[in-house]
Amino acid sequence: MPRPKRNRTILSPPVCNGFNPIGIEIKSGSGIDLSLEEYESIRLCDYDHLNHAEACELMSVSRATFARIYESARRKVATAFAEGLSIHFKGGEYSMKENWWKCNQCGSMFSSFAGEVPKRCVLCSSDNIATIHHNTINEECVCPSCGTKSSHRHGKQCRKQSCPDCNKPLFKNRKAQEN
Repeated sequence: MPRPKRNRTILSPPVCNGFNPIGIEIKSGSGIDLSLEEYESIRLCDYDHLNHAEACELMSVSRATFARIYESARRKVATAFAEGLSIHFKGGEYSMKENWWKCNQCGSMFSSFAGEVPKRCVLCSSDNIATIHHNTINEECVCPSCGTKSSHRHGKQCRKQSCPDCNKPLFKNRKAQEN
């Protein structure tokens, strides 16, 4: 059995949930899922103009791992462009360096200092703000023996939980994150 993946560090979440092509009809269910670590690798290299050595340090991964993540991201984006598919940002094995919030009034995103929980939006002063939690999407714990499924709880490893039916260790279901 392979060792579990370490969480990759994400400095800031994407400002949107994805992209749609213009000028063609979008089919329901079609599209490419770009994990948050793949998004971050493109942002660091192509937007922030960092080299792989600098980017892998910021994401807390080895250079070889970063190269694999970046190559996968570029292939997915190229496929979406060439085939006219939507790109959705979701899932992945990551942790955010800071806590992030989004204002439901003006749409701005911001982080807090020293772990403080903001009471108002820094831009429009609205109190209608929500925490951004990307990394809890599509994760579940599954029993390999009987197939019982339960929701994955952030911070609790599936393999340290037991199946309520047959008392065997659970495993994290990663199928929803593969492409």
